[in-house]
Amino acid sequence: MPSLILNDEQVTQLGRLDVAVAVSDSRGFALGHLVPKDAYLKLVYAWARTEFTDAELIAAKSDPGGMTTSELLESLERLEPHAPVNTTERQTQFNSQNDVTESIGAHAS
Repeated sequence: MPSLILNDEQVTQLGRLDVAVAVSDSRGFALGHLVPKDAYLKLVYAWARTEFTDAELIAAKSDPGGMTTSELLESLERLEPHAPVNTTERQTQFNSQNDVTESIGAHAS
């Protein structure tokens, strides 16, 4: 996720962030909302709970297996030693797709 670094003056203008704040440009065009961290986490967790059924969560918790991303990439490389996994290329492709999506989103308003 891209980040925005606020200067000291902007931090002072926000004050103690305990409620959502609308963020607008100098013309008053709404750019988005700045939500306190605790509220953001509650929203994300609420959304995540809708993505999986209770049965799927129970099955995932009871599954004794699992591996990290790096372990997965290593295991894939062992399966196809002549076709190494190029994570840099995939990341570049992912970033390019995000750039296009963000560009479209910026002009869709």
